[in-house]
Amino acid sequence: ERALAALDDADPPETEAIEYLRDLAEFVVVRER
Repeated sequence: ERALAALDDADPPETEAIEYLRDLAEFVVVRER
C-alpha cells in the first residue's frame, strides 16, 4: 500500500497503468484471503 501511495503522490503520466496495477494488486490480495 505504501508503494501505491508513493506512486499516487508522484502523479505520473502513466495514471491508467497505475490504476490498472492497483486494481490488479487488490484482486490478488482478495484472492489470497
